[in-house]
Order: sequence, then C-alpha cells, then structure tokens
Amino acid sequence: MTFKTSQRICYVLLTAVLYYIPAMASPREDFERMQKEFQASPADQALREKIIKAAQVLKPPPVIPAEARRFLVRGQTLVKEAKKESDYLDAAAEFEKSIQIAPWLADAYFNAGVCYEQAGRLDQAIANMKLYLLAAPNAPDAAKVQDRVYSIELKGERQQKQKDEESRKQAEQTQKKAQEDTLKKLVGGLWATGSCSTARWDRNEQPRNWVCNLDEYKLGAHWWWIKEENNSNRKDPFIFPGDGTVEVSAGFTDEFPQPKIIGKLKTSYPIDLWDISWECVYKDGTRKQAWLGVNSDGKTSFVLSCSRQYYGDDLNFDPKARYPYVWYNR
Repeated sequence: MTFKTSQRICYVLLTAVLYYIPAMASPREDFERMQKEFQASPADQALREKIIKAAQVLKPPPVIPAEARRFLVRGQTLVKEAKKESDYLDAAAEFEKSIQIAPWLADAYFNAGVCYEQAGRLDQAIANMKLYLLAAPNAPDAAKVQDRVYSIELKGERQQKQKDEESRKQAEQTQKKAQEDTLKKLVGGLWATGSCSTARWDRNEQPRNWVCNLDEYKLGAHWWWIKEENNSNRKDPFIFPGDGTVEVSAGFTDEFPQPKIIGKLKTSYPIDLWDISWECVYKDGTRKQAWLGVNSDGKTSFVLSCSRQYYGDDLNFDPKARYPYVWYNR
C-alpha cells in the first residue's frame, strides 16, 4: 500500500465519522430538552435537579414564563390570607404549579416550603427548602434557610415520635379489645356462683365433693349462692375494665373477704378456661397466682382460691384449715 493510498483511506474514514456524529447540542438546547422531559415526568427528582443546575450556568438566565409567574403571585396572595392548615396547603398547590412550569424557580420552592411547614407537612417542607438552596446556593439568606431546615428536621423527628407513640397505643388498645372479646366468650354471661371453705380437689383438679361439710352447709357460713332480685341463682359475676383483663366481682362470702382477682389470657390462641391465668392482688400491692380448678370439659365449671397454694399437692392440704374458694358453674 502506497503512502497516497493510505492517506486517501484515512480521509474517507474521517469523513464518514464526521457525517454520522450529530452536532453537539448547546447548553440552552439541553436545558430546553430537559424542560420538555420534565413536563412529562414531574416526579423525576434527578431530572429536576439537573434542570436547576443547568439554569445556573445559562447566560443570560432562562426567562420565567408568564404562567409560572402567575401561579407564584397567586400563591403569595393566598399566603397573606392564610389562617389555617388547609389555607397553607392551597397556597402550596399554587407554588407547585409554578414549579411544574419553571422547576428552576428558587422563590417558588422557598414559599412552598414555608407553606408546608405551616401545614405540618414537615417532610415536604424540608424537601422544598433544600431545593431552594440548590436553586439559589449564593442567596443572602442561604445560611438562615439551612438553619431553618435543621429546625424543621427536629420538629419532624418529634412529630414522627408522636405518631409512632399514637400508633403503638392504638395497636395496644386493639389488642386489649381483642383480648377482652375473647375473655367475654370464655367467662361472660350468667353463672351459678357460690363459695365454700373446705371443698377437696385432687391432683387432677377434679372435685371430690362439691360442697362444704354438712354442718357448715347448714349454718350457711361458708357457702353462698348469689341471688338476683328475681330470685334467680345465676348472675354475671365478672367485669371487664377495658384493659384486656377480667375481674371477679362476686362469689366470696363476707366472712372470707378475698383480694381482687384478675384474669388475663396466657396464650394467643385460647380455647378453654385453662387458658386464663388468674392473679390475686392484695391491698398492699402484693400479687400471687390464684389456685385454679377446671372441670373436664374446660368450659362449664371452675373454682378459684387465693388461700390455697397454687396447684397444691393433697399432701399439703390441711382438712382442718379453711381454704376459701369461689365456684362458678353454668
């Protein structure tokens, strides 16, 4: 290959390359192209920031469209008249329309940020304030606006903490309501109720006799049927205080006053009376687990006592001692 041939080939290749490479767009043409793209995708945050930066290097700076100016003035007018949160949100909506048309407009971001702060939309306030600083990095109030962002961030953290606490309380209340509903299914309604001092229960929690000894029964000292005005011997002996627990409201005799007895679920999937844990709460704040006996079906009868040792062995049972019980049957 001769030198002239090689030179001719290089010339042809260079011509072809130059033919297929389009002319480079000017900064203003790039800016206008991004503007059109932004109108179609206003949620594109990266594109928004590119437009803001591109506007800063254009000489002369881009002209603010009349429509963008119109929405800016409308927003400023609404701010002057604003008295409540919804008023500030209405003003912010006008500034957002201005930003949609001219996303490099710094004043619109600042004003929108102020409105969102007044309306309690702190995340949106911070986002707009930061965009203002991006659009006007050399503004005289840039340092003050940055400090304002720090202040709003603190308010936002407190606001979120308050929301989290409210959500926690709501979830807790919902859980308590569900627990109460379950307890009502297990023990709510009418029960035949009585109390006795020495009824024996064996290790399998089955009653050996349902009443006290005959003499005590005749005296009526340690056995008591709850009676309503209509002489019915059935009553709803439980109250539900609304905290996910159940309290015994009747059953013991005056001769053997008992501490408050509180029941709560001990499993997430309760099926019978064994799934309720009962606790005796004394006036001095002392708490201990109540003795519990449940009949074989687990649903129609159970016995409570704060005096007898929980699940006490018959070897520890003193037949001469008085163990006050309350008995519920339906």
